[in-house]
Amino acid sequence: TGARVRSYATFPLLDPGTLNVSSTVAFSAQPVANTLVDFGLFFDGGANPFAPTDGVYFRLTSAGLYGVINHNGTEVTTTAFAFTYTVNKFYQFMLVVHERRVDFWIDDVLYGTVITPVGQGQPFLSDGLPYAFRHAIVGGAAGGVFQTTLKNYSVSIGGLQISDTMGEINNRVIGA
Repeated sequence: TGARVRSYATFPLLDPGTLNVSSTVAFSAQPVANTLVDFGLFFDGGANPFAPTDGVYFRLTSAGLYGVINHNGTEVTTTAFAFTYTVNKFYQFMLVVHERRVDFWIDDVLYGTVITPVGQGQPFLSDGLPYAFRHAIVGGAAGGVFQTTLKNYSVSIGGLQISDTMGEINNRVIGA
């Protein structure tokens, strides 16, 4: 089984700026077998278990927490982060997306970076991506009770030197 949440708005990566994605997340237990959680910017498949098809995101499995870039279905991941969380404590997970790399931060500590592979113009194929969250049971029954709580998220564009107002930019970029 699986569950997902996804924004209608999509967020573009504008060169030479960055796309900054912040998520406040807590987990009810330590990772359990056959349970997978992805959160960040991604498009997902239309059928259960809604696997990401393009994007940049954090992934939690029973093997640990990883950073992932996914270019049209081809994933490149960090090694498991040296990060141990406290159950039910909220942490700020931050993706800082550049055209040539993606940085993965947790509570203002850089845990990993994935360099955009040679031959790709940016870490993902799409012009823009929605914020998405997926909790899936894969490969058999879940190894125990596990819940993820997403308190909030935000997506912002940084590093651009322009003279337009934020209202004008939002109206052009995401139709707000």
